[in-house]
Amino acid sequence: MAAHCFDAPVQGSASQKRRHSLSRRACAASWQHTIPNANAFAGLTLPWFFLRFRFTLATPYMSRGEEADNYKVTRDWTFNCPYVRASTWKGVLLSTCRDILNDKPNKKERLEYLFGTEKAVVVAGADVEGRRGHLHFFPTFFDVEPRPAYLMPMPRKTRGGGTLATLEAVMPGATGDFAILLAADLVTDIGWYARFISGAIFFLLIRDGFGGKRLKGFGLARQQVTEVSLWTPAVGPRNLGEIALSTLHDRVSVELRGTTP
Repeated sequence: MAAHCFDAPVQGSASQKRRHSLSRRACAASWQHTIPNANAFAGLTLPWFFLRFRFTLATPYMSRGEEADNYKVTRDWTFNCPYVRASTWKGVLLSTCRDILNDKPNKKERLEYLFGTEKAVVVAGADVEGRRGHLHFFPTFFDVEPRPAYLMPMPRKTRGGGTLATLEAVMPGATGDFAILLAADLVTDIGWYARFISGAIFFLLIRDGFGGKRLKGFGLARQQVTEVSLWTPAVGPRNLGEIALSTLHDRVSVELRGTTP
């Protein structure tokens, strides 16, 4: 990837950098408890599939804050910790799944099953409420302080008088946890959907990216992911350890073999 404005050295003393790093790590560690474990789903009576792993950024991650003119990385309101919203994961994974299915049969039905419909849809000429999808997403928190960059866009005619803009990006090497829950029904082949989503996650993190400036190669992850775990009522918890994202689909297929219709 070509050099970018975030390659400049970080300003501040060594003690300030260390203090920021420790505070972000503590924040990210505390927020890992927001991602449930297998015990949280013990009461579900319908089939479900839960996948979780830790990934490492290969390229910078950018996003926009809550305000319209804010180009800083999105942070949570309590601890000011950089994170990826659950809704962001849903949007980018939906885009990737659309590309994968392309013109295949039942594309619309499969996407609506996973991601739901709009807030209102038209059925038989009447507006009815949309339905939620069977996929549930969780936020991802990073354990490092984003790196700032300062730009001053200038009008083309005057070449001056621009307003200083502050950009932020979470730099390569930062780690975060990705988690997703598929809560199916009794008549659906949960195995097919679990394998499909596993393959889509690979294309999302390695090819498409997430966050801002995806077309510029931002928001990609490294091939190797760690602490990979998957859980279903039939096979129980499975700790796969460290694997390559390119093998995630095959590993999920092996673990689910013979447990789904």
